[in-house]
Amino acid sequence: MIPLRSLKFVGLAAGLALAAGLGGCISLFPKAEPAQLYQFGQNQPAAAAAQPAAAEGQAAGVVMGPIGFPRAAIGDQILTVTGNQAAYIKGARWVAPASVLFQEATERSFDRLGRQARLLQRGEIGAARALLRLDVRAFEADYSAPGAVPTVSVIVHASLSRPNGVILDERTFQSSQPAAENRVSAIVAAFDQATTQVLTEVVGWTDQVAPTAPMRDLGSEPARTTTFTRSTSRTTSRSPG
Repeated sequence: MIPLRSLKFVGLAAGLALAAGLGGCISLFPKAEPAQLYQFGQNQPAAAAAQPAAAEGQAAGVVMGPIGFPRAAIGDQILTVTGNQAAYIKGARWVAPASVLFQEATERSFDRLGRQARLLQRGEIGAARALLRLDVRAFEADYSAPGAVPTVSVIVHASLSRPNGVILDERTFQSSQPAAENRVSAIVAAFDQATTQVLTEVVGWTDQVAPTAPMRDLGSEPARTTTFTRSTSRTTSRSPG
């Protein structure tokens, strides 16, 4: 019969050996490579000098509501679409959720390009002349075939309404920018170009529409709707390098 003290020693030795073995296994596991992080909407054109900005007291105050975003593209992964199949680019992510980067890019666009309209904080809705709602319908890199050079598609539906809810105008803005090649850096550059183009047009449209909204109740005025679209050609080539 083995003494109890000996059994305790054997169990302790076995436990130490197991822990050492596990420690050795863990140290052999390869470390996951960090994903490369990207951003968009940072480099935007300066405002045209020909049209002076309105004075702060004379600018049309606009409050922007939460921006709608496609569920598949809302996070920090870069969405690609080939036919009816969707996938994310492996090893590449946005530095923050795409919806957050898009909202920040929108705010910067109004700061740099807005001439007659000025974004207000949501708490300033009482001073707003119009409410702006943006609904991003597409934010993706479209492949015509596997291995082709993708075209980035950014589609935004925008509406401006009076504080009482009456629609002043609504439009759909669209930009399709072919990537220079099928590489992540080129695809990200196309996202940046498409976003900048769409937001530049959104700000210009807001500048035109918001100042026409007087600070009084015109609830009986009928809504008017127009649509603006833009497209460019697609190209094809090899798979990402």
